Amino acid sequence: MKFGIHLSTMVHAWSDDHFAPMERLKAMGYDGVEFPLMDPENFDLMRAKSELKRLNLLATCGTGLLPHADITSKDPVVHKAGVDRLLRCLQIAHELESDLLGGVLYAPWGVTRPRMEIIEGKKRSQETLRQLAEKAKAYGVKMGLEMINRYETSYLNHTEDAAEWMAAINDPMIGIHYDTFHANIEETNQKEAILSLGQHLFHVHFCENNRGIPGTGQVDFSSVAEGLKEIGYDRWLTLENFALADCQIGNDCAIWNSKTQDPYQAAEQGLQYAKKIWEETK
Repeated sequence: MKFGIHLSTMVHAWSDDHFAPMERLKAMGYDGVEFPLMDPENFDLMRAKSELKRLNLLATCGTGLLPHADITSKDPVVHKAGVDRLLRCLQIAHELESDLLGGVLYAPWGVTRPRMEIIEGKKRSQETLRQLAEKAKAYGVKMGLEMINRYETSYLNHTEDAAEWMAAINDPMIGIHYDTFHANIEETNQKEAILSLGQHLFHVHFCENNRGIPGTGQVDFSSVAEGLKEIGYDRWLTLENFALADCQIGNDCAIWNSKTQDPYQAAEQGLQYAKKIWEETK
């Protein structure tokens, strides 16, 4: 198992210096970091490669689509912008020797509509992802579609949806990105949810139900670890707690009261707890 942290948990804005925390995170014992590719065209690829090499850290990558860059859209300009965004993120992940691009890769993050209105858009998304799988294979980068809660998307919320998407796309380069925060809202039993995903599970975000430090809330992380061990998952447990309020990232993620005043403390305690749970689980 590899332990990672989403770099946006350490900063206040998506455009902040995500590289500055990396040395302290390495000293805490993290194996790698997750780069949020929110602006892939302006991502400092050379600095990222340099810092990863200097600190001997591994990387994963994540992104989300936007209303003006959306592969569900029937507007050819908007659809192409979504494809181009995903292709650029796959290229960056490849350059960083990351084998994963996760996140909301299938629809714009934060947009919800009644499901009867998204049928054609969902088909466009699935067909586009099937086509992108060939490029993902050439880059050696798996694509993990993140199941997020009903308030943030109407496309892919829970494991029943995941089964439908996996059957429709049917490509080994496309799988599921699981987040315990979102699953706490959408699933009945997190262990059973993980077992149902099986080989389709590509990535895990390790998050408390209130986005606070893991172990301080209601998520049964022992059952999560049990499920992961039963399916033989040995990829990443990545902390993504978004604990800070009154900042751009906190506002975008609806964090209205800070769970900690020190993101480094949250990072250290979260890592210690994740390792403890993993070691204690049979």
